[in-house]
Amino acid sequence: MFRHIITFISLLLLSACANLPWTLEPPAQFDIQVNKPADRIAFGSTGRHAQFDIYSASGIGGAQFTQSSGAAPLQITLRLHLRALEGFKLSFDDQVVQIEIPTNDTPTPRASVTSDSPLYPPVAIVSQGELYPIQDGYIQIELPRAYFQAEARAFAIEWIDFHR
Repeated sequence: MFRHIITFISLLLLSACANLPWTLEPPAQFDIQVNKPADRIAFGSTGRHAQFDIYSASGIGGAQFTQSSGAAPLQITLRLHLRALEGFKLSFDDQVVQIEIPTNDTPTPRASVTSDSPLYPPVAIVSQGELYPIQDGYIQIELPRAYFQAEARAFAIEWIDFHR
């Protein structure tokens, strides 16, 4: 009887193990092409979250991102290390979204789509002392839900800083 119980438990464990994924797909990797050689983009990935830190010497630039391997991210964050944002354009597939953050007393990001649209990219100003134009910080933009719903593997961005 004891032998049958051990055999049953062993078979149960083996069948459970057979359904486990033995190899986990590695995090996403991207090929990145900047429009200007002086611009720099640092990439990091944690699990299913990809983050790009964008540094632009002239304040005007662009880049193209193509996922080359790994598991598709569930979230992509862009951190633009600029003082302000006169214009930003995100494009993927046949979709285009534009963002601006006016330099006034209450800088509020404005997008070419409404906040309830799946194309809306959440935007935040991350700055020491909440100063704008930014003294020490960045503008954070999340890729919109529509990018992930379309299962897109590539996107392009363009940016223009206010103060140069």
